[in-house]
Amino acid sequence: MSAVSPHRDRSLSGLVTDLWRESMDLIREEAALAKAEVSDKATHVGAAMVWLAVGSAFLFAGLVMLLVAGVAGLAMALPEDHAAWLAPLLAGCVVLPIGLALLVIGRKMVTDMNLKPSHSLRSVRKDVEVIKEHI
Repeated sequence: MSAVSPHRDRSLSGLVTDLWRESMDLIREEAALAKAEVSDKATHVGAAMVWLAVGSAFLFAGLVMLLVAGVAGLAMALPEDHAAWLAPLLAGCVVLPIGLALLVIGRKMVTDMNLKPSHSLRSVRKDVEVIKEHI
């Protein structure tokens, strides 16, 4: 008896069918990996957003208190008949550009985030190259 590989007895159409089925299985597995990677990144982004929101609320409350104190202090240095409207106006003119600059920085950071499933994309590219080599 000769030790003949089971693949030697298979027809070309059977081998192509096996290659097609295994390629589809591989693509499904890669899609599941990409989905898991995106889900993991989304979970991390969601948790970070919660911490950012809570921290921002506390910072905002602290900023409001500091601004109220600053306006009250500035009002003491201004003439009494203009202090009620001029002190908040001056404080707003100082705080507004700072807030706008912080918003621009934050927006840039969000747009620069890389949420693509890069690991999965690299893996799919490698799989496609391997499949092309075997066809």
